Amino acid sequence: MRGRDAVAALAELIPVAHGVDERIDWSEVEAIWGTPFPSDYVRFMEVYGSGRSTRRSTS
Repeated sequence: MRGRDAVAALAELIPVAHGVDERIDWSEVEAIWGTPFPSDYVRFMEVYGSGRSTRRSTS
């Protein structure tokens, strides 16, 4: 599973809350880093944005 399908499956397990409105200029990022980023990473960042995941208590 790659790209859009993998991120959609992940969104079913980890709801999207942070990062929804973030915009990333991938052309600029790739120019700075000097390399293209994998499509699944780009898709993940487009959905979840920068941020962090937290561990939820199950008790």
